[in-house]
Amino acid sequence: MGERQFIEKYGPWALVTGATSGIGKEMAEQLATRGCNVVLVARHEDMLQAEAGRIRSQHGVETRTITADLGTPLGYQAVVDGTRDIQIGLLVPCAGTVTHGHTTDIDLEQELALVQLNVSSVMALSHHFTRLMAARGKGGVLFVASISGHMPGPYFSNYSGSKAYILNYAKSIYWELKRKGVDISILSPGHTDTPMIQLEDMDFRKSPLFIRSPSVVARAGINALGKRLVVVPGIENRISIIFFSLLPSRMAAAGLGWLIKRMYKRKIQSR
Repeated sequence: MGERQFIEKYGPWALVTGATSGIGKEMAEQLATRGCNVVLVARHEDMLQAEAGRIRSQHGVETRTITADLGTPLGYQAVVDGTRDIQIGLLVPCAGTVTHGHTTDIDLEQELALVQLNVSSVMALSHHFTRLMAARGKGGVLFVASISGHMPGPYFSNYSGSKAYILNYAKSIYWELKRKGVDISILSPGHTDTPMIQLEDMDFRKSPLFIRSPSVVARAGINALGKRLVVVPGIENRISIIFFSLLPSRMAAAGLGWLIKRMYKRKIQSR
């Protein structure tokens, strides 16, 4: 798809949450290179302003910043209120968080905040913007799931469950919205070199899966828009999904639990 066609379908504005780091930052950058004006959403105003200024100066597009904590129940409303006067043609909800360890040891408030950020805010924003897109007969949403959403995720149970929700929700609305001219694609990355995998007590280099750069992962997602429903960067990630989906559920959970335990720098007891 050429730049002009891309803007006609997904412009003039793209909205990216989690836009100051990781995959979200790369999404905003790469969408700007395609000529999209970009709304950047994150929690830290200073980082937002710096990133917006850099994108404006390097790519000659318009930018807008919205400071919002999407981990709170009303966080998404700041995004809705801050975009009422512009046309969002592409939504890319990249903001996310992770909790890990024995599920009974993790603070409940942390788990609820994860669901709010990874699930509720994504659903709320996609619900709002797809209604507007469907009324215009064009637009798109690029959801960000994870290979964790395709399989069990022991020690990352809530994170894995949140990404499974995104995966199935997005697949379901794809069927509904394609008839209204709105494209839905789902990016399911494996290990990506972002702050999310820089956990003090885990070493992701012990995983058999490669660690990819955010730029490679973001590019795969953007290139899938309007062409593929689910894109999983990396052949080893695609093989892992197929392999564990073929195993009985108990075997898949046990195998993945063993693999994830190996990545802990400290000994984690089974109990």
